[in-house]
Amino acid sequence: MTFQMQIDDEAHAHIFSRCAVKLTLFFGEIELAFGSGVIAEDSAGPVLITAAHNFTGRHPDTKSALANHGGLPNIVGVEGCRASFRENLYLGTNSPIEDIPRYATHPQSTLDVAVLRLKSIGYFVNLLNVSSLDSQVPQVPLYVSQLCHIIGFPLGLEHRPANGILFPIWKTGHIASEPNSDFNGFPKLLVDATPRRGMSGALVVVKQNYRYRLVGIYTGRFKQPRGRSIEPAAADEIADDFTAELGWVTKRDAFGTVIAAARQ
Repeated sequence: MTFQMQIDDEAHAHIFSRCAVKLTLFFGEIELAFGSGVIAEDSAGPVLITAAHNFTGRHPDTKSALANHGGLPNIVGVEGCRASFRENLYLGTNSPIEDIPRYATHPQSTLDVAVLRLKSIGYFVNLLNVSSLDSQVPQVPLYVSQLCHIIGFPLGLEHRPANGILFPIWKTGHIASEPNSDFNGFPKLLVDATPRRGMSGALVVVKQNYRYRLVGIYTGRFKQPRGRSIEPAAADEIADDFTAELGWVTKRDAFGTVIAAARQ
């Protein structure tokens, strides 16, 4: 008789794999798009952190709809390691046109980050520890050319090793701009990587020996379209001429303002 050893997928997974979640954006029951995010601890309750354009459905600068069909989401579906729930994005009738958002965004729209306080989280326990968001806690130092990992769901790709378990994909890149200096006055930096649609809102981390540091979240590709004017990456890729494999990261430093502004 042979015995097959049973692996506890959840227990053996990396903490960043367990707190990363896949987001599906809906209008009612109509699926519009998907993205990435992370559920983190906060003194006022768990929060979902992601790229703001995932929730708004709009280009962060022009405010035009990202999708060709013009649809805007009013519900986010969240899936992860022992996580499967939905949250309304707006108060009242949950209208993206008429109602007040439940989520908060940064007062500077160039910082494409949003926070939603969660009500339907259930028994999810794999929260990103609050120390990862605390700039006062000693951290792994950052430097240009440093190896980094982008943890999300490229093109919706996911790993489901067991019932109720969903893990992200780790992609690798390098920090491409000086990380200790804000980019053009904003807490952002560039990474040299090949991220894809669906990764907006993904965790970006670095490692030193057995220690990890949350750098921020991936918020879109650096894109130089045919007109040669620089603009943030949009969800639609048709007719875009990408000339550099670079992506934007909104630094962790920008999160505190948004978390504090998120509604109960």
